[in-house]
Amino acid sequence: MTAGALGSFVGNPCDLALVRMQADTTLPEAERRNYKNVVDAFTRIVTDEGVTALWRGSVPTMSRAVALNTCMLVSYDTAKEAATKALGADASPF
Repeated sequence: MTAGALGSFVGNPCDLALVRMQADTTLPEAERRNYKNVVDAFTRIVTDEGVTALWRGSVPTMSRAVALNTCMLVSYDTAKEAATKALGADASPF
């Protein structure tokens, strides 16, 4: 859970730039930001909105990562336990 939350927090600026660049084409022409590239997006976000704007939306992103990692860990552990019980501990190909 912690790894997912921290990873999402660190990666949020890239996620923000990606989402804004993808959504830009759906906005009316007057509202478009027209970022040239990722560096331009980062530069303009920091200049126009401040450094903390890079982490806008980080709480929902972190919450999603915690839920996703938890579900993946539980399902993996359950599947591994069932496979080990059915096939035996020595059935691993590795």
